[in-house]
Amino acid sequence: MNRIFRSGLFLAALSIVASSCSKNSDAPIDPDHEGPHVEAPVSVALESSLLTYDAKLLEDPQPSGRALDWDPRNSEVTYSIQGSSKDILDDNGQGTGNKSKIAKYNKTLTVTNHPSRDLLMIYKVEAPGKQTQFTYEKASWNYNTRKQAYELVATFNINMPVGISEEDIKNNQASLSVLIIAGGNNFDPQTKHLKVGFAKAASTDVTKTRQAVGAGGIANEVDLPVPYASGWVPLSYNRTENSQRVFVPSGVIGLKPQGVLLTTTIRNNSEKDMQYSGFTLRSNALQFDGEIDLSQATLRRSNGMTPSGFSVQDYFINTGNKWISNAMCSRDYTPFYEKTYTYDGDRVCQKGGALSEDVIVFWAMPVKGIETATDYTKRIGNTYRPAIGYAQTHVYVNGAKATTGEEITAPNYTIAPVMGTDKALKLGKAYTVNSEFYTQPKQALGYVLKEYFGVNPTRWVADNSKNLDIPLVSNKKVTQYGFQNGLSTSEKGFVQVLTQPWMELLSLYTPMEFIDNTNNDRFAHDPKNQLGRYRALQFKLPYAKTNADPTTFDYRDFVTTDAIDWCNTDQGEGLSYAYRLTYREPNSFGNSKRSPYQCLMRFTARPNKGPVGSDTQNNRYVKYIDIESVYLGKYFVGNLYDTPIPTGKYDGSNELLRAAVDTELWDATKYPSIQKGYITRTVPSAGLYKDVTAADGAELNEPARRSTFDTDRMNFHWGMTTEKPNYITDLLTKEVSTNVNDNAKLVEKFNTTDDLFYRRGFAYGGVNGDIFTYGHGVKGQPAPGGAIYDFTQKAWNLTYQALRLFSTTYQGAGNTPRHLTTNDPN
Repeated sequence: MNRIFRSGLFLAALSIVASSCSKNSDAPIDPDHEGPHVEAPVSVALESSLLTYDAKLLEDPQPSGRALDWDPRNSEVTYSIQGSSKDILDDNGQGTGNKSKIAKYNKTLTVTNHPSRDLLMIYKVEAPGKQTQFTYEKASWNYNTRKQAYELVATFNINMPVGISEEDIKNNQASLSVLIIAGGNNFDPQTKHLKVGFAKAASTDVTKTRQAVGAGGIANEVDLPVPYASGWVPLSYNRTENSQRVFVPSGVIGLKPQGVLLTTTIRNNSEKDMQYSGFTLRSNALQFDGEIDLSQATLRRSNGMTPSGFSVQDYFINTGNKWISNAMCSRDYTPFYEKTYTYDGDRVCQKGGALSEDVIVFWAMPVKGIETATDYTKRIGNTYRPAIGYAQTHVYVNGAKATTGEEITAPNYTIAPVMGTDKALKLGKAYTVNSEFYTQPKQALGYVLKEYFGVNPTRWVADNSKNLDIPLVSNKKVTQYGFQNGLSTSEKGFVQVLTQPWMELLSLYTPMEFIDNTNNDRFAHDPKNQLGRYRALQFKLPYAKTNADPTTFDYRDFVTTDAIDWCNTDQGEGLSYAYRLTYREPNSFGNSKRSPYQCLMRFTARPNKGPVGSDTQNNRYVKYIDIESVYLGKYFVGNLYDTPIPTGKYDGSNELLRAAVDTELWDATKYPSIQKGYITRTVPSAGLYKDVTAADGAELNEPARRSTFDTDRMNFHWGMTTEKPNYITDLLTKEVSTNVNDNAKLVEKFNTTDDLFYRRGFAYGGVNGDIFTYGHGVKGQPAPGGAIYDFTQKAWNLTYQALRLFSTTYQGAGNTPRHLTTNDPN
């Protein structure tokens, strides 16, 4: 073993400062916020807002070279909560006039309260062919008012390699450098680990000074143990201003703040005064508690860590809450970390849009290598790229309820975050996280009737009924009642037949794929996880413009991501599952745009095989589909595979589950909180009548004629498409008199067209997501074997279908999903 000896080195004038961090960042920066600098009392680089995604705000100001912006453990840096020059933005990215709040470094209070402070110094001596030696020292530095900096003049015994002396350093035969660390929670001299991480409450009320609130009160000023580090700074033998010859740096040593600051605020744009107990931050891009490993073994790997590029990110070890799903059949994409702060007593946030005066300042260390989410409108193959395995940070409010004590179920704040970003946050920045209470738009699925229309014998039949109990209605009755244009009813309000956006909502227009479809595979593998399967499409969906009844609807493009649960998708006749994250706003930039309508949906299908002995006996058709929908809100930026969804249960069960992996998330007996504001609808396969003719007229009620192959296997529904002409649409919109024989001209067109789209029905061809079409042939032309393609009878049978309607009056939660009733699997 090498012999280590000690030599006295006199170090002088190590004036220290905390400069701003990197000036190139894709995080929005508020130029009004001056953070740590060389000579100025605040630092511009420690200011940003997670709510502003505008690219013009992404450039940091240049460092200004001001002094002191760091703290040792026993004399914390003081920040105060002040107003920003930046507006909080609305859902359309426009300024609201409501100014954000930021945590600003208060140099005056810091210097007044802490005229001296302790720092950890690590001295490193290097020489060619020798093992590098380290010395750990802790000393008190005093503030020099004239220099506007803290300084230290002291003598330390420094470990040097065997055969190296002080003269070798003076003569440049060896080198001496110092790494200075400040802040943190405590330092373990045995392990050489510095513990970091905090969450502290503060107030925006500037009159709430520490003197005013007293011990234990929440003040406008808050002391923060922010960790700072200098990087390795070379020292050379030179004269000081007092003509002493000592080892000095080339200039003022800048200590850089490590990690990020997150000032979390909340405002209330809902219709009720709200109270809450605290916040939980959950992220795969941020770690909230940990240790900085400053052991010799770690420091020996720090080659090239100069002051300009130094960060302790590489030395960070997470010790806080970490969540990794152990679900089978799906690899973990990224672990998630969380931090919760609970107030001592509930806080109140009054309606009207103003910020609550209570804020919480969190510290976090960004996860190295995590990426900002990709573009939601960029095509990859035949799908759109969803955000899987990319940065996600969500803020959840805890204990939310109206100040009257009323429970809030819309939004369901158990699962709907009050803030979210898919930005990969940058080291050395202070972000303002503006959270929000808001009014939830009613889910569009809730405007779809819970019943099917029937002329005889029952007018309305629950959608979770047995297939043969679902009535079939002729196109004559649909047009006679005027459902294609809308009809006012006393029971259901103004109702109308499904149009294309509503059929998309129910998956009747673009069917879900419950299993792999090798013949027409619309899913793509996730490049980060080959077991994952998804598709992301963009199509028009309906949304209510107001929550008042009756409402009006508008329609526009949204991105919808579908996913398969490979573990729980049955390959026989058991239940099969598919999942949908829908109503996500398209965006040309790489961030999620807020969408107030965003929902998480599960589609549960009961498969049914073809008749034994037939050429379709191995096909798997759809007996019915249960649709369940929960509201995730406008701040959800996650995905179906790796984003944990809070279950609202903390004892004896899973607190977090994934939507498309953990089927038990949807179990209301285990997780009742998940189903607050829960909407359900069932799409049965009512089939068709057999051998319909003109003589059957406009009304049939003969169950025996429905006991055919089509029944229980085909979920044909009346609907109208706007994409291009379609046979089903023609049956409802062409001018057809009350004489059923007038259908004959449409039947003939169906039978002779070569256009497959004209032959499609609004129905599933199978659980693999096939779109149902009748084959491609022309009447009178022989097929192989001499058969004649004649679809006349099929066309007549399609003149009776199940009639599902939507209303301008909200219909509510829905019936019990059929797979949970005695009607399953009948």
